[in-house]
Amino acid sequence: MYEQRIEEYRESMLQAASKYGYTSKETLAASQHLDKILNLSFKSQEIIPPSKSK
Repeated sequence: MYEQRIEEYRESMLQAASKYGYTSKETLAASQHLDKILNLSFKSQEIIPPSKSK
């Protein structure tokens, strides 16, 4: 589900780094977008234990 988006964001970040440098604001913004989509991907894969009945 997230794999294609992750690859798109990763490519965008690498292009920004190549064009503007690794510490540019453009590259950092692209990296932050990639981090967000990675976090969403990891969270969607978490297994939530069933709640305990009392």
